[in-house]
Amino acid sequence: YVSIKANWSKDGKKQAAPLRNQLILEQYDIKLLLVFHANLFNASKGTFDLVKRSFRQGITTIIVPE
Repeated sequence: YVSIKANWSKDGKKQAAPLRNQLILEQYDIKLLLVFHANLFNASKGTFDLVKRSFRQGITTIIVPE
């Protein structure tokens, strides 16, 4: 389990989540990403960004609708 908070005050509203997502993927040797989200494609830009980045990097990603 990895949890890193975005630095909203330093990085701003548009960049904080994507920067945090990239940091997660760079700092940890992630083999599997489990995403629990009820409306991923329509309601969560930040989580969806992480999913796109994980696919691009070849990380096995499983989306579990809640």
